[in-house]
Formats: sequence, C-alpha cells, structure tokens
Amino acid sequence: MADDPDRLNAPLPWHAACWERVCTLRETDRLPHALLLSGVRGMGKDRFARLLAHALLCETPADAAMPCGTCRSCRLTQAGTHPDLHRCAPEEDKSIINIDQIRAIGRFLELKAHYTGRKVILIDPADQMNLSAANGLLKMLEEPPAGVHLILLSHRPAALPATVRSRCQRLTLALEDPRPALDW
Repeated sequence: MADDPDRLNAPLPWHAACWERVCTLRETDRLPHALLLSGVRGMGKDRFARLLAHALLCETPADAAMPCGTCRSCRLTQAGTHPDLHRCAPEEDKSIINIDQIRAIGRFLELKAHYTGRKVILIDPADQMNLSAANGLLKMLEEPPAGVHLILLSHRPAALPATVRSRCQRLTLALEDPRPALDW
C-alpha cells in the first residue's frame, strides 16, 4: 500500500496542517521566497519539500494546489530532469555543502525559467553548509530574483547562522498526534 503512486504524490497525513498553511500562503500570493523546513529526522521533510517544489512548478495545479501529474512540468519533475529545479546537497563522499555549490545556485538563477516562470532550489541538509557557503547564500536570500523559491531543509536549524534563519520563514514539521502516522 505504501507504494501506491497517489499516496506518494500527496502530503503525509501528519503534514496536513503545514500543507494547508503553505496552500493558503500560495493562494493569497504570500508564499515566501525562502522556507526553512525543520523537524526531527524521519519526519518527511524531503518528501514535503519535493511535493512543494513539484506543485510550484506544475503548469496546471489540481485541487489543494497539488501537482496535476500530467503536464510537461510534472513529467519532467517526476523524471528528475526539470530544468527549473535545482537540488543542492553535499557532494559524494563529502559531509558539507561548499561555496562552489552555492555559486552554482547563483549561476542557475541567472538563467531564465523554462516553463512556469518559477525556479525552485532545494538545499538539504542546509545545516551542512560551511560558513562560506552560508554567507554566499545570504545574497540570494536577501535579494532573490522574481519567481524563485528557496527551500532549506534541516533537522538542526540552530546550526544554521542566525543571518540565514532570519531570512527564511520557518515551517516545522512535527508529529503532534501519532495516530495518523500509525494508520498510514
């Protein structure tokens, strides 16, 4: 049952309140350019972030701002080849995100968006940026180009510099009631 494609393209049951909040912000055109998704390990931050990125890049979002799953952008996102989606993580055999990786994000942002006018950057785990990388990211957080959404994921947000945290809207994924997780 956990391999059901519809279940994989929906928020986890314990993400419902956070998903509704993001949808409301998006509907009222107040979705921030930078989100810091935090929560303990295993809470599903990556899945939430990937679903949000998918929804932001979808050309014809369905109900509750869910991606349609059939448009060109959805097919590219599902294939992991969407040109307007950039993932930043520590390089293979490394434990940190370095300044060169953040500079690559800057070069990515210089290019025009291909389909929806939006670009999405996922940085995971954001708390693994070294100080130079975090400082390099500040300029993008302070003056993001139009249509850019930066989503930082961290299970240790306190490890991020305060200057980075202060420029992101924080969204904490938590399991307040374990019953939905047990049912799932």
